[in-house]
Amino acid sequence: MLNRRLMLALAAAVLALPLSLRAAHAASDAATFVQTNGEKILQLAPKAEGDAAARQALLSLVNQTLDVNGIARFALGPYVRQASAKQLQAYLQVFHQVISNGVTARLSAYANASFTMGRDVPEDGDTLVETTIRRPGSPPADVNWLVGSKGGSMRILDVIAEGTSLRQTERSDYTSYLQNHDGNIDALIEALKHQVSQ
Repeated sequence: MLNRRLMLALAAAVLALPLSLRAAHAASDAATFVQTNGEKILQLAPKAEGDAAARQALLSLVNQTLDVNGIARFALGPYVRQASAKQLQAYLQVFHQVISNGVTARLSAYANASFTMGRDVPEDGDTLVETTIRRPGSPPADVNWLVGSKGGSMRILDVIAEGTSLRQTERSDYTSYLQNHDGNIDALIEALKHQVSQ
């Protein structure tokens, strides 16, 4: 269900994710932090393709910095209120696997990538950090990061690649699926499990 464009955007996101952010940071501090730590991620990404330990470190970083649970809940839209606690737990678990698979499947595409910083713009209490990702043989891609506070720490709330929002696209895909399956959360979970197994 995560289409190719969004998975490429998410893989690009890994390359500039900050290792940590503190709520006291102003917008310019968030941009500086993305720039500084993005360099470290660029060094880790090529190692992760052939090194299980490096891959696990990269996935741990994604889970620590990207608001995966928030994006997953957002993707359910109004159906999130219909999910039981057990269904929600199973859904979040498989959503993490979908994200992990999407990132690791495209590591080689970003082995020699680089990024440059653009503006950082306050947005409804959060900060939108603009970057441009460059990969050999591909045109530059504008990738923006919506950074905000979540559970007392800062997280990447959304990734916007070439104007396409990860969480908005997932919401459109998932709610459309649920509308076509009578709001059956279990059917969505099974479809995601099938996607992960392929």
